[in-house]
Amino acid sequence: MAQLQKYGAGEALNVDAAPKWSVQTAVTTTNADSNHITIDPNLYHKIAVTASHPIHVVFDNTSNTTVSATNDLVLYGSKTHYLNVPVLGDAGDTVYFHFRRQGSQDAVVQMVLM
Repeated sequence: MAQLQKYGAGEALNVDAAPKWSVQTAVTTTNADSNHITIDPNLYHKIAVTASHPIHVVFDNTSNTTVSATNDLVLYGSKTHYLNVPVLGDAGDTVYFHFRRQGSQDAVVQMVLM
């Protein structure tokens, strides 16, 4: 059966809760290529990200997106950033969180889906 509403009741009321918590495997960015994790927006509404050095990030609905050093968001290292998982395409479609290091310094990226 098709989901006709754009947002669930919790999202429409701006309720900040998700049914699951998932610690992701830490990733070390070793070159300028993009890395990504897959997010099921039906289970996770936020992502907490900590990187040892600055990284560029972007959410997309495809797994092969290239992160842009010019246009995409920079998260500075040694801080925890909490980002809402956006709805991309139809509600419930898979979302990919892409990231790559900024500059030549490798970054260890730790993430928790909430």
